[in-house]
Amino acid sequence: MRNCPICESENKTKLLSVKFAFDDSFVLPSQNDIVCCNDCGFVYADNEANQKNYDDYYKYYNVYADADNAKKTDNRFYYAEFFWDILKDRVNKTDSFIDVGCGDGGLLQVMRKNGVTDLFGLDPSEASINQLKKMNIDGMCGNIFNASEYDLSKFDVVISTGVAEHIFDLDGYISNLLRLVKEDGTIFIFVPAIEGFGRFYMNLPNYFNHEHINYFSLKSLDNLMRKFDYYEVSKENRLIKDPNGEYVIYGFYKKMKKDESNSVSYDSISRDSVLEYLKEYNIRKKKTDEILSSLNDDKYILWGVGSLALQLLDEESFKEKIVFAVDNNSLKQNTVFSGINIFSPETIKDSKYQFTILICSMQGSSEIVKQISEMGLPNKYVIIG
Repeated sequence: MRNCPICESENKTKLLSVKFAFDDSFVLPSQNDIVCCNDCGFVYADNEANQKNYDDYYKYYNVYADADNAKKTDNRFYYAEFFWDILKDRVNKTDSFIDVGCGDGGLLQVMRKNGVTDLFGLDPSEASINQLKKMNIDGMCGNIFNASEYDLSKFDVVISTGVAEHIFDLDGYISNLLRLVKEDGTIFIFVPAIEGFGRFYMNLPNYFNHEHINYFSLKSLDNLMRKFDYYEVSKENRLIKDPNGEYVIYGFYKKMKKDESNSVSYDSISRDSVLEYLKEYNIRKKKTDEILSSLNDDKYILWGVGSLALQLLDEESFKEKIVFAVDNNSLKQNTVFSGINIFSPETIKDSKYQFTILICSMQGSSEIVKQISEMGLPNKYVIIG
């Protein structure tokens, strides 16, 4: 099992377990235990995976480059503008930048629009890099863990937005980021904030899913970087809200002489935030269970095949009632999700498919309801979660 990614301690306490409806052949484990390190306070997912399992997942199961989906594209640029607002007053436009885990390049495109010219993207998904190159932005399909093998110059600014929470081997990840940054350069890291779990309620899969396996607070993120003699230099409020109202944190890190007063210190916030979240979760879960137990149809159509659906389908008897699933993401269509075929929503227009629709979306339920109306579907629907 996994030791603490920050202090390497084996001493941990389990806070909850999360199960996923994966087939046995899937590259990721079907259960994560969410644990708190008793020695440094970091909260992380404990499982029997390794970094290669996650590398394979993001290489072969990528769903982040669906540029055909207009809503997703709009959302991508909405967040890219948000990131640029944080970056723009703290970097020089003449600097060289690499975005590690760049996806299909939303942030890089916004930066170029704002006058930055020296841009490069790195991502393990070939689909993402192909999309990046369609925008005439330089990049390569590659894994950060192979950074030493790439013929890349070092950059003034290394950007990592929404990546560190996905990484199994955090030490290896940071070590390879350092291979890409100049001696006097800056590393910009942006991650979800565990401080917000108890303040801003979202469905459990939004916080605890098969992809997010590290749950950073400001203190734990700084603790991680201090191991490598990198210290936060912006000295400002770094706990903020993103465009969805979710709490996030960021840091601008530079290499500095080790300061013993800034050594790894105990994170007393993370555990309490998870426990506060679980109080509200248990109340809402009871209501969701009541909704599911009230469903008495023999067949359903599942709309939405993300993390929420993975946890919903863990109940085998319920899973057997799903005729098929639909999703607006074209990369998911005509694939199989936990043994269930996925199609375009247009499939439901066939009159033989007038089964109740189970809307299973963490943030897009209202948009799906609107889409059902616009498509003129006669199906009843139930919102899950």
